[in-house]
Amino acid sequence: MRKIQFPGALVALALGSLSVSAGARETPSEDVRYLDLDLRTDAGVKSLDNRIEKAVRKVCGGVSGGGYFEWMFYNDCKAATLASVTPVRNAVIERAREQQGLAGDIALSVVAKLPTK
Repeated sequence: MRKIQFPGALVALALGSLSVSAGARETPSEDVRYLDLDLRTDAGVKSLDNRIEKAVRKVCGGVSGGGYFEWMFYNDCKAATLASVTPVRNAVIERAREQQGLAGDIALSVVAKLPTK
C-alpha cells in the first residue's frame, strides 16, 4: 500500500509544481519613458519611436540560433505588440502637442502580445 501512495504523492507534487510555475509566469513588459522628450518636434517623436522599438524587441525576446518557427513567433510578437502600443503612442503625442509642452505622464508601457498556438 505504501508503494502506491508514494507515486501518487509524487505525481501530485509534480503537478502542483507545474501549475505554480505556469501561474508565476508573467507577460514581459517594459516602460518607455518620455518626460525628457519634446514631442512637439519631429526629433522628439523619432526618439520616442526608437525607444518604443527597443522596448518591443526586448519584451518579445530575441531569436538566437532559433529556427523558422522561433523567428516567426518573434516577428508575430513584434507586430502585435507594436500595433497594441501605437494608439497609446499617438495619444501621448497628440496630448503633448495640444498642451503646448510636456505630455503630463512620464512613461507608457509596452506589453508583449505573445502569439497563441
